[in-house]
Amino acid sequence: YNVIPERQVSLDKSEITLVLDDDGKASGELTATFNAASSDVIEWKTSKDDVVKIGTAQFAAGSGNSTSKVTLEALKPGSATVTAVRTDVGEKIAECTVTVVQPVKTIAITDGSGNEYAGDAVISIKSGETCNIGCIVKPEDATDKSVEYSTSDAAVASVWGDGSGAVITAAGAGEAIITVTSKYNSEIKASVKVAVTAQPEPDKGGSDSGNTSNQGGSKDSSQNVTT
Repeated sequence: YNVIPERQVSLDKSEITLVLDDDGKASGELTATFNAASSDVIEWKTSKDDVVKIGTAQFAAGSGNSTSKVTLEALKPGSATVTAVRTDVGEKIAECTVTVVQPVKTIAITDGSGNEYAGDAVISIKSGETCNIGCIVKPEDATDKSVEYSTSDAAVASVWGDGSGAVITAAGAGEAIITVTSKYNSEIKASVKVAVTAQPEPDKGGSDSGNTSNQGGSKDSSQNVTT
């Protein structure tokens, strides 16, 4: 008697990441392998047809196993499940998660009001003062827009921030470079120079008891920028 093998279907990938290029395009291939069939019995489906488009299947018959191969075209950033359904045995399926990524292209550092610093800009502040900076990550629909802030010399100026904003704190006289780096791609970054001067010495001369003077302290948004 003839033994009828259990009908199976499998995919060559369980996950695919498609990274959009400068023209907004990306593609990949996915192959379903199945047995006990002399024709293409695979129906291809996507959970989000606005994220991934499935091309026409190419069938290749084999003595044991056959294959059905499709091209996946990325349409926009997002995630979709592509499913190969074996139509001759009901609900026998195999799935692949397809992630379409819009990569970060550029980063620009801005002042507290959102104005971009020029490449040769210098933020001038006094020790003990603070100033706010931000960043603009492009394109706007980048999949991962997270960034890291760092300083070349924390003894001169430290920086703390998360996301699109950060605070620079001037510590001591000197110069430091503040850098914003993409977490998606560490090669994409932007920098600005910070020049810190010491606070003026308090007036040790006599003064009327009714006069007071500000001898330093933290001030926000008081930095001078030169270009």
